[in-house]
Amino acid sequence: MMHGLESLVGTTFAEIEAADEITASAVRHTLEAWDWDPPDSTSVPLSSYLTFALPPYRGVGERLAPGVLPPFPYHEVPLPGSRRMGVSVQVSAGDAPMRIGDRITSSWSVAAVHPRRTRLGDGVFIDYETRFRNQRGGLVAVERATLLGFDPAEDAGRTIAGAEGSSGALAPEGPAFFAETDGPVFDPAAPVVGAVLRPLRLDMGVQRHAMIHAANRDFAPIHHDPAAAAEIGASTLVMNTMSMLTAMEILFAQNGGDRADARRLGPVRLSRPTEIGQTFIASGVVSGVSRGAAGRTVTADVRLGGSRSGVTATGSGEFLIHGPK
Repeated sequence: MMHGLESLVGTTFAEIEAADEITASAVRHTLEAWDWDPPDSTSVPLSSYLTFALPPYRGVGERLAPGVLPPFPYHEVPLPGSRRMGVSVQVSAGDAPMRIGDRITSSWSVAAVHPRRTRLGDGVFIDYETRFRNQRGGLVAVERATLLGFDPAEDAGRTIAGAEGSSGALAPEGPAFFAETDGPVFDPAAPVVGAVLRPLRLDMGVQRHAMIHAANRDFAPIHHDPAAAAEIGASTLVMNTMSMLTAMEILFAQNGGDRADARRLGPVRLSRPTEIGQTFIASGVVSGVSRGAAGRTVTADVRLGGSRSGVTATGSGEFLIHGPK
């Protein structure tokens, strides 16, 4: 079942240079579908690290093959099975923020491999660690992600069972969204444990979904082909993991204010596909507050999902509110 994948653990299997430098227009295309206007026009959201590190979809003079997978280096690892999907992702900020004009290079390695029998079919979970640097060598982000490669079972459902820990088992349906009355409303001037973040709500229709995935360059079939989405138990098109990270970053930004920066997004664990055609919701509750020289770091537990489907992903993250201790 391992198919020789164990030999890849601890090795770097790809060094990738981005197709282009980061431009202001590309950042705008990424954010306008979310109705998000960051206060600093020169900064680049942490959640867009992978979008701006992707290589081209095709070589010069080549024809774009129908159904081609996104050029994520994940796909260079020969996962067993005919289908693959992301089940967990986390990105942490490095010591150098991404800026307009940066060109990102990424170094990809395999951290662990776990074969599992799931309700989607027999498969293998593979954990990746990727480090992203700018043209000056500054570390801009570190990603830890888990993908599942599998052959669809005839009775594929919405739940994967069997794996634990960083290999991100897809869990049964989670609890309800955080109620806005569960605690005090978050105040960026005086953050406290138990404070409730003001939720993010967006109508996730076909137009917004298409704009988001066109901007983040993820054209995997489950995001545009209903038949492919059905093979992972979804009734319609589904959102990708990059969208989950963006939603978390916007949630932090709209609560933390102009002086807030995301420092860690995730780990986000996907319990079920997040389908379009409903109101997308991101909500959170503060679980920790610490003070340092740069300001206050707020840790929050986050739930993501939809008005019809309920919670489809859970995770945590951190944002820094710059200012005095």
